[in-house]
Amino acid sequence: MCKDSMIVDVGDWVSIDNREFFKWNLLWRREMFEWEKELYKQLLDILNSVKWKRYTPDHWNWIADDSSKYTVRSVFEVLHALGHQSRDSTIIFDQL
Repeated sequence: MCKDSMIVDVGDWVSIDNREFFKWNLLWRREMFEWEKELYKQLLDILNSVKWKRYTPDHWNWIADDSSKYTVRSVFEVLHALGHQSRDSTIIFDQL
Protein backbone atom coordinates (compact mmCIF):
# COMPACT_ATOMS: atom_id res chain seq x y z
CA MET A 1 0.00 0.00 0.00
CA CYS A 2 1.31 3.45 -0.85
CA LYS A 3 1.83 5.53 2.28
CA ASP A 4 0.57 8.62 0.44
CA SER A 5 -2.77 7.04 -0.54
CA MET A 6 -5.97 8.87 0.18
CA ILE A 7 -9.05 7.12 1.50
CA VAL A 8 -10.71 7.24 -1.91
CA ASP A 9 -7.76 5.23 -3.31
CA VAL A 10 -8.03 2.29 -0.90
CA GLY A 11 -11.66 1.25 -1.14
CA ASP A 12 -15.02 1.66 -2.82
CA TRP A 13 -18.52 2.72 -1.87
CA VAL A 14 -20.96 -0.17 -2.07
CA SER A 15 -24.70 -0.30 -1.59
CA ILE A 16 -26.54 -3.15 0.14
CA ASP A 17 -30.26 -2.96 0.99
CA ASN A 18 -30.33 0.77 0.15
CA ARG A 19 -27.49 1.43 2.62
CA GLU A 20 -24.16 2.76 1.41
CA PHE A 21 -20.94 1.95 3.15
CA PHE A 22 -17.24 2.08 2.41
CA LYS A 23 -15.61 -1.28 1.67
CA TRP A 24 -11.88 -1.27 2.29
CA ASN A 25 -9.60 -2.72 -0.37
CA LEU A 26 -6.17 -2.42 1.22
CA LEU A 27 -3.44 -3.96 -0.91
CA TRP A 28 -0.11 -4.91 0.63
CA ARG A 29 3.28 -5.35 -0.99
CA ARG A 30 3.72 -8.82 0.47
CA GLU A 31 1.72 -11.62 2.07
CA MET A 32 0.99 -10.94 5.74
CA PHE A 33 2.56 -12.98 8.50
CA GLU A 34 0.08 -14.76 10.78
CA TRP A 35 0.63 -12.33 13.64
CA GLU A 36 -0.07 -9.41 11.28
CA LYS A 37 -3.47 -10.79 10.28
CA GLU A 38 -4.89 -10.18 13.76
CA LEU A 39 -3.50 -6.62 13.71
CA TYR A 40 -5.09 -6.11 10.29
CA LYS A 41 -8.44 -7.28 11.65
CA GLN A 42 -8.10 -4.80 14.52
CA LEU A 43 -7.25 -2.04 12.04
CA LEU A 44 -10.38 -2.83 10.00
CA ASP A 45 -12.50 -2.82 13.17
CA ILE A 46 -11.21 0.66 13.98
CA LEU A 47 -11.68 1.94 10.41
CA ASN A 48 -15.19 0.49 10.20
CA SER A 49 -16.18 2.19 13.45
CA VAL A 50 -15.82 5.59 11.74
CA LYS A 51 -18.87 7.02 9.97
CA TRP A 52 -17.41 7.89 6.58
CA LYS A 53 -19.22 10.51 4.50
CA ARG A 54 -19.49 10.18 0.77
CA TYR A 55 -18.92 13.29 -1.38
CA THR A 56 -16.86 14.93 1.35
CA PRO A 57 -13.35 16.16 0.51
CA ASP A 58 -10.56 13.97 1.86
CA HIS A 59 -8.55 15.90 4.47
CA TRP A 60 -6.88 15.76 7.86
CA ASN A 61 -7.84 17.78 10.94
CA TRP A 62 -5.43 18.36 13.82
CA ILE A 63 -7.75 18.15 16.82
CA ALA A 64 -5.13 19.39 19.27
CA ASP A 65 -5.55 22.95 18.04
CA ASP A 66 -8.74 25.01 17.67
CA SER A 67 -7.67 26.06 14.16
CA SER A 68 -7.31 22.38 13.10
CA LYS A 69 -3.85 23.31 11.79
CA TYR A 70 -0.81 21.21 12.61
CA THR A 71 1.99 23.36 14.01
CA VAL A 72 5.20 22.71 15.92
CA ARG A 73 3.80 24.76 18.79
CA SER A 74 0.62 22.68 19.00
CA VAL A 75 2.63 19.44 19.03
CA PHE A 76 4.89 20.80 21.76
CA GLU A 77 1.85 21.82 23.83
CA VAL A 78 0.40 18.31 23.53
CA LEU A 79 3.70 16.67 24.46
CA HIS A 80 4.23 19.11 27.32
CA ALA A 81 0.73 18.38 28.66
CA LEU A 82 1.53 14.66 28.56
CA GLY A 83 4.72 15.24 30.55
CA HIS A 84 7.19 14.75 27.68
CA GLN A 85 9.72 17.49 28.12
CA SER A 86 13.41 18.07 28.40
CA ARG A 87 15.36 21.08 29.61
CA ASP A 88 16.57 21.91 26.07
CA SER A 89 13.12 21.71 24.49
CA THR A 90 11.65 23.95 27.18
CA ILE A 91 14.29 26.62 26.54
CA ILE A 92 13.69 26.50 22.77
CA PHE A 93 9.90 26.40 22.82
CA ASP A 94 9.53 29.10 25.49
CA GLN A 95 10.89 31.47 22.85
CA LEU A 96 8.16 30.66 20.31
